[in-house]
Formats: sequence, structure tokens, C-alpha cells
Amino acid sequence: IAVIDIGSNSIRLVIFDKAARVLQQVFNEKVMCGLGRGFDETGRLNEDGVAQALENLPRFAAVARAMGADRIEGFATAAAREASDGPGFLAEVEARCGFAVRLLSGNEEARLSALGVVSGITEADGLVGDLGGGSLELVDVRAGAVGVDERQTTLPLGPFRLMREGKPEAMIQAIDRHLDSVPWIDEARGRALYPVGGTWRTFARIHMNHVNYPLHVIHNYALDARQTADLAGILARLGRKSLQRLKGASKRRLETLPYGALVLERLLRRVEPKMVVFSAYGVREGVVFDGLTARERESDPLLLACADPAQHGGRFTADGEVLFRWMAPLFDGSAEIVPPRWRLAASWLSDTAGLDHPDYRGEHAFFKALRMPVVGIDHPGRAFLALALLARYEGNVDAPFAGTAKALLTADQLRAAVVTGLALRVAMAVAVGATDLLTKTKLVTGADSLVLLVPDDPGFGGEALRRRLQALGEAIGLPRTGLVTA
Repeated sequence: IAVIDIGSNSIRLVIFDKAARVLQQVFNEKVMCGLGRGFDETGRLNEDGVAQALENLPRFAAVARAMGADRIEGFATAAAREASDGPGFLAEVEARCGFAVRLLSGNEEARLSALGVVSGITEADGLVGDLGGGSLELVDVRAGAVGVDERQTTLPLGPFRLMREGKPEAMIQAIDRHLDSVPWIDEARGRALYPVGGTWRTFARIHMNHVNYPLHVIHNYALDARQTADLAGILARLGRKSLQRLKGASKRRLETLPYGALVLERLLRRVEPKMVVFSAYGVREGVVFDGLTARERESDPLLLACADPAQHGGRFTADGEVLFRWMAPLFDGSAEIVPPRWRLAASWLSDTAGLDHPDYRGEHAFFKALRMPVVGIDHPGRAFLALALLARYEGNVDAPFAGTAKALLTADQLRAAVVTGLALRVAMAVAVGATDLLTKTKLVTGADSLVLLVPDDPGFGGEALRRRLQALGEAIGLPRTGLVTA
């Protein structure tokens, strides 16, 4: 499926391998056309932007068809929606490119953007803000539900609209006036703000570099709201030369960055959320998610993504559910330390580096898990998976590169990751990849002992298994270990 987004600042083609709960992006290209530049003065689309769009959109369509896209989902947002020549422009696009373009209303754009956010952050609860070149969409989301009681709106606060205001004081007054016009906005106070859009993603990259954050993954990057507002206020007042010197500042976003930063600052000071959580998913992903069945929407994207490589990318078709249940006695009452689904995801991934060179399996597994293009998990969750898999292959997490992930976990979470990895290491010594053999064994914990019950069969034993069981016992504070025939 190809998604073509005709926005006020950029046009973009994204091709996903299929319309599914887990989206695998196989192609992504954008062009900064600036269709909405100067709109407030003329009421029309930017002439140069139109020419650039009409040059690139036929290429987008040709690329999508060449890559075998079964369908093309095209849509346009604020600039085409509000400009007097917007309908004519879209008719020309359809004539030249051969795909239908859906002109989104402001509320529909807001709804689809919020759907994209909750598809990637399943527990999202707070205010989604999607900043485009021409507008700001705001949507209230509650535990994954979008636009409850019609709490969604679109405001003319895109950078191209603010440019007309001139002085910063006038821009601040305009932003505050529009935010004050949203009757339900105060209900977001004390919850989370989920920023969406290219300008705000650039802000997140700048912040990552500013604080030397160890993991450069925008999705689910969480920040303190007050500190974010302070930095946004600084960026809003910097000149272009100063912005160019900032590491992480996209040159193509420098024109809109100060305006986007100012909107973010005023929104944060108005709403006072408890945290800011950036989303890499937005309206494009929302368009796909909107077309899924209710059952598909409700499935866990993290576990689906981890189960697929487990069944196709390792030496064995390991069953993550079996591994997860087998190690469960080690984690009684630990749900508050780490979500059980993290351990289940690690179980599914337990052999995904099995075909790699043996000297690099741990390292490869670590970085695959830390940086894999999946959603439904936050940054500590990524660190947990990476360290659990490193322990699974290496027997420890002492590698120098592991510091990247350790910095994201508490001491208790780190311990849970190590125990998970060592348990998977024992499981592989018990049954290699035959998880049906694993079900014939059972882990039993005592006051100071860890025992593995095994059948009376010479196939269950060996020095490697005893050594790995001992390491697992020591990690959980049970130094007495052994194999007992059931």
C-alpha cells in the first residue's frame, strides 16, 4: 500500500509492505514544496510549490506502481483545503497521476493523526498535537480512544500562517487566542502531550543531541514538559545562523522550526502536561490503521512484530509463548518492575541472531532489538529487550556497548533483563530449538535453591546446562542449583 500525503509544507510518499497492524516501511521520499507558503496574503497555493508538486507527484505514483503497490491512498490537508485554487490543483494531480486524492476536513485530519498515534502508542492518554505547515490539529485521546465526545479540532497555527503575524509578541497573542478557543483543552492538564509532525520531530532530534541521549529513536521519546517548554522558548527566538549550528537541525526544517518551537512552548505552558512523548506515527499511519478490522486494531503490534522474525529469521521456529510460560516461576510478582509483555517479546526474539557469526551473535541481537523499527514499546522497553538478548547469547551484559541501554533502565529493570536472558539461555541448553521438549521440564524455586525438574532421559543434562542453570541461580540470589529427575 502506498500513501501519498500532500501537505502544506511537504509532499511525501510512503510505501508499506502491506496494510496490517505491523507496518513495515519499504520506501519513503519527501519533497519540501511549501504549498501553503504565502497563503494568508494571496488565498492561493504557492505558485512555485504547485510546480514542484506537479513535477514530483507523478514520480511518486510511478514509483508506487513499479514497487507493486496494490493501492494508492492519496490525501491532501490544510493548504489544498483552504486555498481558492486547491480543488483545481487536486484535479490536476488526479489527471496527471491517475490516483484519487482525498481532501481531508480539519476534523478528519485530526482524527486520522490521532489514530496514527494510538496505533503506535497503544496506551496513549492525553493530547495529540499534529503540527503541519498550515494548521495544528488537537485531539483528546483516552487510553487509546480517539476524539472522545468530539474533542478534536483544527487551528490555523501552522508556521506558514504565523509568519504573517510578524513580531513574536503578535504570534504569541495569536497562538494563545486560538488555544483559548478550545473549550476542552484544560482536560489535558496533568496528562501527556503527543507531538506529531516533521517540525516537532526535528525539535526532538535537537533535544537528543543537546542532552547526549543514548538512543536516537524519535518514537516514544519522553521528556519533562517544563524543560521541553524552556528549550522550545529558546529555539523560537534563535536566528537562522544559530539554528544551523545546532546538531540534529534539519536544513529543510530551519524555516519552520522557530515557529513550530513557539507553538510547542505556548501549548505546553497552556496545557501543563505531565510529560511530552513524541510520536513517529501520525496521519499517514492513521489512514492505514483506519482501514483495519476491529480485531486487527486490538492486536499487540510489538508481539506481532517479534513473533514474525522468530518464525522466519532464526535457526528454529521457537514458540515465544512456551518460553514465556516456562520461565514464569522466576518472575512471580514482578509485573510492577517490567511489563510481562516485555519478557514475552524477548522470548519470541530469543533465537533471531542464531544464524549470525557466533562471535557476534550477542552484539547483533543487542542492536537489532534496541533499534528495530517497531512500535508499541517505549525506550526502556527497547533497552530491556536488547540487554535480555545480550545476556541470552553472552551470559552477561558486560560489553562496553551495553551502556547505551543500561542508562535507560533502573537497577531492578536491569536485573529483570539479565534474569530473562539467562533463563532463555538455560532454555536453549535444555531443548535447543525444540520447545516441545521444554514443556517436559519445570523450574522450581526454593528458599535458597533453583531446581530444574527433568525427565529420566539421558537427553536432558550435560555440563553446559548445569553451568547455565548455576549462572541463572546466582543472578536471582539462589546459589544452590541442580537437575532433579521428575
